[in-house]
Amino acid sequence: MLRVWLAGVLVAVGAGASLWSAQVPRTLAQTNDFLILFPLGLLLVVIGGLAGLRRLLARRQDAAALLGVGLYLLGLAGAVSTAFPVWLPEDDTILGSAVLAGLLAGVGALLSLASAEALAGASPARRSTVAAVGGGLAWLVVTAGGLVAPLFQLHLPLALIVLLGAVAVLRSWTQRQQIGRPLLVALAGAVATVALLLLRGPDDWASASRSLKLYSFPILVIAVGTSLAILSTTARRTRSPSAAPPWLRPSR
Repeated sequence: MLRVWLAGVLVAVGAGASLWSAQVPRTLAQTNDFLILFPLGLLLVVIGGLAGLRRLLARRQDAAALLGVGLYLLGLAGAVSTAFPVWLPEDDTILGSAVLAGLLAGVGALLSLASAEALAGASPARRSTVAAVGGGLAWLVVTAGGLVAPLFQLHLPLALIVLLGAVAVLRSWTQRQQIGRPLLVALAGAVATVALLLLRGPDDWASASRSLKLYSFPILVIAVGTSLAILSTTARRTRSPSAAPPWLRPSR
């Protein structure tokens, strides 16, 4: 229950900060006042990815939920990698959004593929190989797609994100009863997060922004909250027998 409450608080704070920042006027001299949020956002993505991977290694029963988290991050990466090149094709700040999209894609692919392989019963060596190759490829292609115009024009970053997501779902489809609820929460979270990202618009990154720029940091706070919500979908199922009420514990 605490996790659900924390998830709700983080989502509410992130959404409120994003909407509030759009109403705060800024001059060109003040446009980079909160630039520190950009590296902090990247660090948040990396730490979150490492925490998710560590949890998967320690608790394989959380694979279904972490699959949902990975797919959610892939969806967010697809939105970031598509929207900002369209909004800001000549703006240097597109480089920063490309790095963020690449990290989101890499972490999302890593978690979703590793979780899918775990659900499919693959060996640890295969899980590690598939996740590392998929995560590295997603990071490289999506980041490059924001830096090299022809790659974006060919829709290569978005196509790769869709492909990796489809591979993860198909690989874990034999466990569809386990993954159904996490995937539904991940889909709802992705739709809501992307809608807020689009509503905030390009001024959250644009060099000539007239509003308070937070470099999508509130979106990442929402992503943390949504990830916790996805993880909570399997919390009851993975509770140990000793944590259950006495009348539900198996007899010895």
